Amino acid sequence: MSKILCSPGGKVYVTTDTHALLVGRGSKWRTMGAQLGDELFFEDIVAFEGRVLISTDGGLLEVCEKEIVTAKLELPRMRSYTHLAAGDGVLVVAGSNEAWMLADGKWNRIFR
Repeated sequence: MSKILCSPGGKVYVTTDTHALLVGRGSKWRTMGAQLGDELFFEDIVAFEGRVLISTDGGLLEVCEKEIVTAKLELPRMRSYTHLAAGDGVLVVAGSNEAWMLADGKWNRIFR
């Protein structure tokens, strides 16, 4: 296990070192994402505006009911998208040398 998210919707999301995502609660669990490939590593996981987002070096993914897809957020161009934080309507994405914040539908650079 790598990261754990308890979502506002009541589900628990657990990323693993084997490129998989466990989703469930109590005694009901399922695995998602193993088909994404060995080169893709899940970094961080957050809940933002009713969505579950996972960061990778190359971008952000969104967990949908039956699959994991590329998040449609029109990300700023960065070298990597490793770290995520979310709260109070704000999403922060940080990489190796910069960070951006999404608030009110607009991306603003925090630092570079």
